[in-house]
Amino acid sequence: MILVSVFQGYRNPYPRGSVDLPDWLFSSACRSRVEAIRQTEDKSLRRAMKSRLPCITPSGLFRERNNRGLIRHSGLLCVDIDGADNPEIKAWHPVKERLSDLPGLYYAGLSTGGEGLFLLIRIGNPLRHGAYFDSVVRELGRRGLRADLQCRDVSRLRGASWDPSPLFTPGAACYPEPEEEPIPSLSPGGTTGPFCRSPEITRYRVSRLVEWIDRESM
Repeated sequence: MILVSVFQGYRNPYPRGSVDLPDWLFSSACRSRVEAIRQTEDKSLRRAMKSRLPCITPSGLFRERNNRGLIRHSGLLCVDIDGADNPEIKAWHPVKERLSDLPGLYYAGLSTGGEGLFLLIRIGNPLRHGAYFDSVVRELGRRGLRADLQCRDVSRLRGASWDPSPLFTPGAACYPEPEEEPIPSLSPGGTTGPFCRSPEITRYRVSRLVEWIDRESM
C-alpha cells in the first residue's frame, strides 16, 4: 500500500484524508468530469473546472501542502510532460509506449486535459528527491521530451485524471541514484557570482543546500 494525501481541490492547503495510490490512479470516479474538461475548448473554463477536481500529493502524506508538512515520502516523484512545452506532439499514447523502458517508471498516464502525460518514478532515497527529478528531466531531454520544471517540488499536486490504458509497473526497480554534483561556485565576477540575478541558479543552489541540510540532520 502506498498512502498519499487527498485534497478537495487545488486551492485547499489541508488534506481531507489519505488514499492508496493505485486505487486513486485506477478510479473512474472523476472520469465524466475529466472527459468534460477534455471536450471544453475555453481555456479559462477548463482551468476553473480543473481547479475543482480532487487531487493528491503523489510524493507522500502531508499535514499541510508544503514541503515542511511532509509526514512520510511515498518513494515516488511526479513528472509532467505537457503539450504546451512539446507542441510538436499530437498523439500522446505512442509517446507513452516509448517511455515503457524508462528506468524506475511506476506509472504513466494521460494528464487531466488529455494533452500531455504524467509519470510517477520510483526513487530509493527520498532525501534526494530534487536530484532525482533533475536526473529524470535530463533523461527525458535525451529522449526529445521537455518536462515541466515546476513539478520539482515534493508537495506538488496531481489532479484526478483518466486513462483507459496507462502504463503500470508496480514492481519497477528504483531509478538509478544520481551522482553528487558540486554546488555552483559563487566566485566573484563569474556567471554564478554574487551579482548574478539568474533565478534558475538561485533555485538550484537553494534546493541543493536544503537537500544537504536534510541529509545532515538525519
